Amino acid sequence: MPKNVCILTTIEDDFFTPAVLEQLSANLKKEISCIVFVSGFASMKRKLFTFFLLKFSEVFEVLKQKFKHYFTKKVDKFNGIKTKLINNINSEESIAFFNEGNFDLIVSINCNQIIKKNTLDKVPIDFVNFHPGKLPNYRGLFPSFYSLLNKEREVCLSFHKIDAGIDTGPLMKELIYLIERKDTVFSLYKKIYLNKKSYNFIIDCVKNYELYKKNILNRSDNIIYPYNSYPKIKQVIYFFIKLNIFGKI
Repeated sequence: MPKNVCILTTIEDDFFTPAVLEQLSANLKKEISCIVFVSGFASMKRKLFTFFLLKFSEVFEVLKQKFKHYFTKKVDKFNGIKTKLINNINSEESIAFFNEGNFDLIVSINCNQIIKKNTLDKVPIDFVNFHPGKLPNYRGLFPSFYSLLNKEREVCLSFHKIDAGIDTGPLMKELIYLIERKDTVFSLYKKIYLNKKSYNFIIDCVKNYELYKKNILNRSDNIIYPYNSYPKIKQVIYFFIKLNIFGKI
């Protein structure tokens, strides 16, 4: 079991991320020594695309949560675990911080900056990530959106090692959620990030990392899946109309 864990996450998501961090800090208080908040998650482009993938009712739900978070963000919800803000995760300062921390494991959850090869080479510590989509099928951005667009039957929370690619590292474990007819991009992210099953999954993966890193899941279909970036405008318009006029995808 790792005894000195560093969590990498975003400082700019106040809907999904805080709930995950509260669960981790409560259940892995002895293992987590630092939570590092990284900037760069909520660009204006990302905010606009996300807005148009929401139902009107979901927009109000997000705004309500943001309003609530504004008045509670100064409260210590992380059980006294040390926190740190990093603007550039690949800077020499960040590399020095990771090495000086003597961490056993560095865990990325909603960390939007790409950890580059130079950083991985200079920091002799395992970096792992929890990706909210099936791998290697849905690498990159908006995996729930692309899963719905392609009429998939399930989404995954994927636990994988971080390598020099983007979401290309060895897959160690996955938690599967079925996609229902009523599901939206937003509801799928709620399944993944605001769910006790997910919290237990993440805690188990961290606690038993030494076991899972030896059991790499085999993906032998030999298909090279592309990296998904921002959706095309016509795809976003299609989603917006289907959600807000017809009520479902």
